[in-house]
Amino acid sequence: MEAYFGIDAGQAARSGYRTYKAGAGVKTIDLSVSATYLINDHWICGANRSWVSSSATPPTTPSSRKPSSPQVC
Repeated sequence: MEAYFGIDAGQAARSGYRTYKAGAGVKTIDLSVSATYLINDHWICGANRSWVSSSATPPTTPSSRKPSSPQVC
């Protein structure tokens, strides 16, 4: 993981980013709920809601702890 995602002291000095040591473990948890209603033979209505929680905080991206936008027909 370190070879692909880490930033060592030399890279940090050249890029301006802080050093980052990548490690293993749970980085993201996704949860989604959906419902579908059959109105008749030609129409359906559905709704979907999902949440994403990211515990990874690499130096180049902010953490994401916001629910996604709901999608309703």
